[in-house]
Amino acid sequence: MEIKIKNSIVLRPEFLVALERLLQSRAMPAKMCIEVNRVIDEAMTHLDLLRKSRRDITLRLCKKNEDGTAVLDAANNVVFPDDASKNECQKLFEDLNNEYLVVEMTESVTIYDDENVTPLDIRMLGSVVQIKERPKS
Repeated sequence: MEIKIKNSIVLRPEFLVALERLLQSRAMPAKMCIEVNRVIDEAMTHLDLLRKSRRDITLRLCKKNEDGTAVLDAANNVVFPDDASKNECQKLFEDLNNEYLVVEMTESVTIYDDENVTPLDIRMLGSVVQIKERPKS
């Protein structure tokens, strides 16, 4: 099954924390553990590429020192030569954030509806997990 995770979610530090917590907090079949670990690895690689893309966009559009490094203001924010450059940078970031990381998994990780999880975990892992009613014993 194909799982799509929006880049804006992948960029949040809580995403990888939630995935790692999923592995630490529950026993699951070994095959599923391998798949979740693979998703973490793919997400980390994708995250590195996203960060590089964001740096490249920023460096291309920002004001630069003589040595080619970005000019920073007193608050350590990048300075742009004009509002048009800043707006273009924000637009390119928004476009990048709206794209998806696509990974393949055999099946979603099952979480039973009576288990305790945080709303943030569900928000971050919504496409990786499936919430099901616990089978009656």
